Amino acid sequence: MPNGLGFLQLVLIFGDRRSRSLFFGVSLQNIIRNDALFKEFSTVLNPIGLVVVDVRRDDHRDETHIVVTVTNNEHTAGINECAKAHRIIFPRLSLLEGERNIDLEVSTPGVQRIFRDLYEFSLFSGKRCRVYDSSCSAWLEGIMKNIIFRTAMFIRPN
Repeated sequence: MPNGLGFLQLVLIFGDRRSRSLFFGVSLQNIIRNDALFKEFSTVLNPIGLVVVDVRRDDHRDETHIVVTVTNNEHTAGINECAKAHRIIFPRLSLLEGERNIDLEVSTPGVQRIFRDLYEFSLFSGKRCRVYDSSCSAWLEGIMKNIIFRTAMFIRPN
């Protein structure tokens, strides 16, 4: 796939039968796991039970703003887990960045999240979600399932 782009198809399943594709060809990046900071933070946070969801970096003159989104396997991470991650990441980041001023924000994915990378679908597999179907102008609720061959399965209860 060129430039690390992935294509995703979301399939709705009603009961035992497979329904139409909700959308196809939505371009999502599939590169977060190759990011140097993502790898660095995952290495130190995974042993304490935290999973890195996303890392965003924004450089301004002599300041670096970094936002790290973390969760745990049960998706119950809160302020204590964020504080623990901050205490672990910040000293390491200070060594990596040298003289730059660092603004580090650690947060959880929150209740409403727009997925920016294919990797995120695997993190939230088995969780309830809502998807907007523009063909009927309505929100559909269901359970997110694993990606199989770049297809995310969305199970909708009868």
